Amino acid sequence: MLNLSPTHWLLAFILGLLLELCLGEPKRFHPLVGFGWLASSLERRFNLAHLSQIAGQSNWHNILRGALAWLLLIGASLAAFALLKHFIGWWADALALWFALGARSLFEHVRAIARPLSTGDLVAARLALSRIVSRNCTELDDTGIAKAGLESTLENGADAIFASLFFFALFGGYGVLLHRLANTLDAMWGYKTVRLFHFGRIAARADDVLNFIPARLTALSYTLLGHCRSAFSCWQNQAPLWDSPNAGPVMASGAGALQVSLGGEATYHGEIHSRPELGCGPVPTAHDLQRGIVLVQNGPVDRSFIRRLIMDAVNQPQHGGDLQRAVSAYGGDLADWIDCSSGIAPWAYPLPAVPDHIWQRLPDQDHALLLAAQNYYGCEHLLALAGSQVGIALLPKLRPACRVAIISPTYAEHHWQWQQAGHEVIAITSKQVDKYLESRSIDVLIVVNPNNPSGQHLSASTLLSWHEKLVLHGGWMIVDEAFADCAPAASLLPHAGKAGLIILRSIGKFFGLAGIRLGFIACEKQLLEEIKQALGPWHISGPAQWAGQIALSDKAWQAAQQQRLLANQESMIDTLSEAGLAPSGSLPLLHWCPTPNAKALHSQLAKQKIWCRLFDQNNHQGLRFGPVAEHQQAQFKTRLIAALSNPTMVL
Repeated sequence: MLNLSPTHWLLAFILGLLLELCLGEPKRFHPLVGFGWLASSLERRFNLAHLSQIAGQSNWHNILRGALAWLLLIGASLAAFALLKHFIGWWADALALWFALGARSLFEHVRAIARPLSTGDLVAARLALSRIVSRNCTELDDTGIAKAGLESTLENGADAIFASLFFFALFGGYGVLLHRLANTLDAMWGYKTVRLFHFGRIAARADDVLNFIPARLTALSYTLLGHCRSAFSCWQNQAPLWDSPNAGPVMASGAGALQVSLGGEATYHGEIHSRPELGCGPVPTAHDLQRGIVLVQNGPVDRSFIRRLIMDAVNQPQHGGDLQRAVSAYGGDLADWIDCSSGIAPWAYPLPAVPDHIWQRLPDQDHALLLAAQNYYGCEHLLALAGSQVGIALLPKLRPACRVAIISPTYAEHHWQWQQAGHEVIAITSKQVDKYLESRSIDVLIVVNPNNPSGQHLSASTLLSWHEKLVLHGGWMIVDEAFADCAPAASLLPHAGKAGLIILRSIGKFFGLAGIRLGFIACEKQLLEEIKQALGPWHISGPAQWAGQIALSDKAWQAAQQQRLLANQESMIDTLSEAGLAPSGSLPLLHWCPTPNAKALHSQLAKQKIWCRLFDQNNHQGLRFGPVAEHQQAQFKTRLIAALSNPTMVL
């Protein structure tokens, strides 16, 4: 690792990957842009291909000049890196890894090809493709665009990502910089044109040598993670026919893993090249570009390195209801605290004793539970889950890598789970949705309605109009209705079964039964079957199904619960407003109080043994309060006023 201790190597590795994940490639002043300018300038001065024939100089003369230019550029760059490393230490290694990696940029470029291609906009697809390939794109049809995009995805998975990680693992910043610069010079000088055939020979051979092992490791990962038998067969039989000793194994195994056909004729620098066929099966489509991204992501490129070493090190979203954490941080016993950190009703449905046979038999999905749920929700297209969280975690795994927009701020698990699964996730406001839908720049829209924590309501007509635009290009709209029991008018459950519409419901909050872990998902029949197969048998406990069926069937209790929660909502609004913390949004099960001093106020409340939910992010700072039972309301008001009366508190 060249002068890096194991600790510093790990720190540089994690920081470099975090910079790549969060920022992607630098938009301005990218070092490789400057390096490319130097390479072009040096090539013009050193490459005498147009003079060699006139002066009678041998081709070896120009080969040597190309080698000297290569050594000068690489040597000077490594010397400059050594100087930087002298001043900032291992931070230089982290920066080198960031500059060398190209995962986020690659995936963004490929998605920019796939979106217009999927809708038949070949002009936009060709333009996006021209930004990542050197071949002539102006006359490519949809198949040609998909082929070129997929070939670039597979090859760059090896060159721009896997090999960079490989050389950083062995030699730290020096290794990753050497590889990236050598790969750049090959991309600029390694063509077999009249001008570069001899001058760029050393650059091409150096890249072949450096990428020999990483290319085969990449091919192995494609083989293991795709259709193994066809990938291995294509690698063994087709890769030797390809001109490049490294691109052949990578693209042959990738094409076989995806079971599509690549290769064939392509035009480079005005010349038509007949290339061997790679892979097997049909020609690729826009959907296969998404599959190619997933194949690259699922290899050591993304999951093994980034997911294990980065995502697991990042804190998962925090949730309300974690009262034990409050006790550990601020003391007292559990009984001393008023817990309004979750949106769970403090009046749980009064369940009878669980019969013995419920404990004893295997928990096949209970038909009585499904009938009770269909009656309660007014919807037939339902599947029971072990809590709606199961659906939130499963849905990202059922769709190829895509761009997901989430109306934010909202329940953080949606963002976390889709990001964990390798999708590009963006946070938007409800006012921005139409803009993204009109440009067809998102594939999945996630809406929590009513929203947690803001309490925002969106009408059913608004949601349906968004869904109609999404479904035109195979998109999904996921509506999380965890807080909709007290606001049934805006529910989309009457429209369940429409293609691309997915609705999540929870039993835990309204019924006060969070501990039984029961929820439902409503969507089209084919997707319901896919989810059912993914979950397998016995995924919901027998007692949970038994309890859910009883609670969902009790209309009288549900009506009384509605009245209790509405009365409690009015009381909470009055109490919070009287204390100077008037909610900007309110539901029967939550109250959103934005304040720039949220963190300090949360601490003061905790010292008074009130535990609420803190949101302390740049774009939204505030406190969310859940309902407080009648017997604690007087005490809650006294403690709340005491916390807010602290002279340091500025709301």
